Amino acid sequence: MEYALALALVTAGGLFFLALVESAHGSISEVTLRSLAAEMPDESPQRAFLRHLLSHRLEFWLSLSLGLQTGTLAITAVAIFLAQRFSSPLALPVALGAALFLVIPARQILPRILVQNQPEAYLLRLLPWFRLYFNAVQPVIRPMRQLIASFRVEPERSLTPEALPPTEGESIQALIDVGEEAGIIEEEEGELIQSVIEFSDTAVREIMTQRPDIVSVRASATVREAGETMTRQRRSRLPVFEQDSDDIVGIVFIRDALDCLLSGREHLPVREIVRPAYFVPESKGIADLLEDMRKSAMQIALVIDEYGDVAGLVTIEDILEEIVGEIEDEDQPPEDGDALLETDGTWLVRGSAEIRKIEVMTERELSGDDFQTVNGFIVSELERVPSTGEHFIVRGLEVEVLESDGRAIRRVRLRRSAPASQEAEEA
Repeated sequence: MEYALALALVTAGGLFFLALVESAHGSISEVTLRSLAAEMPDESPQRAFLRHLLSHRLEFWLSLSLGLQTGTLAITAVAIFLAQRFSSPLALPVALGAALFLVIPARQILPRILVQNQPEAYLLRLLPWFRLYFNAVQPVIRPMRQLIASFRVEPERSLTPEALPPTEGESIQALIDVGEEAGIIEEEEGELIQSVIEFSDTAVREIMTQRPDIVSVRASATVREAGETMTRQRRSRLPVFEQDSDDIVGIVFIRDALDCLLSGREHLPVREIVRPAYFVPESKGIADLLEDMRKSAMQIALVIDEYGDVAGLVTIEDILEEIVGEIEDEDQPPEDGDALLETDGTWLVRGSAEIRKIEVMTERELSGDDFQTVNGFIVSELERVPSTGEHFIVRGLEVEVLESDGRAIRRVRLRRSAPASQEAEEA
């Protein structure tokens, strides 16, 4: 009986040790774990072991699970063995209760209490001893790992943060919301953080200037004509086309046009001074595009669709505005923008205005997968192009069409309607 009790106590100690390792490891983020490994001396065996655990997560969790489950079963078996030594009918319940009283504190309660304030320190102290245990159980762990691999499961990949359910963004958003409510984070700061989070998920098609709104110049136009267009449209670069807007041959820069004007070559065809155009697919992420444009010193890119036709245009300014918000030119009057708030609380909005900006401005949910502009939004809701003068309500907005050419809406007036009028309907 003494040997059985000693075995139970030793097993409980082993459970306690493995539970400490599990609690300490589980309380530390992967970033912190990698930082701990990086701070260790290069020749340290603990550094190599910690790096091994980070890259072989399945082996780590299998070794922990093997020890914890085996220890729990061993204590239960000892309790049953001891109960059989007594003839009392209460022996088994008492023995199992004692085993439970031994396992729960050692396995669940004490480890979590001990490591909660200093998980890194505990992990570093336990690591050398855990390495001995880890190496000892490898003959059992390796066959288990091979068995899992035979089911064509990629265990290491399945345990990486990238493969976990997409809840991290939701967690970050929840933290931002709590911070704003507590006054720790200002509303503007929260919006900036959210913009950075969403930045990598945004595609070029979502921020580009749509094809109908691209200001371009024909290749046969003179440098003077191109310069006048740039001045009138407040542009420093213009796409240059030959026959039509899909036949882009390059980009003309205002500084090149000025050089020609100052040197008396104002009648030179624009095609003589164009620079190569940079084309990107509309599905490309804006984070990748920003990096490409930075490396190649490009300020402007033409966006092509899946058929190779020009779908739009994007500039570095468009990309940066996704993070910091709208960047107004110092010499651009407010009325030159896509939307103008009038004194009566209505907005004068261009049909080409980005629907996401109008969504923020009007505090209404308007975005969809099939459109990016106000024109696309209204046509999608009505399933037709409305005529000039029409009035209707869509998604909580009263809409008055001020200008329409039958193919697209050019200008509308918007007003927030009463909450009860959220359903799209025609007046």
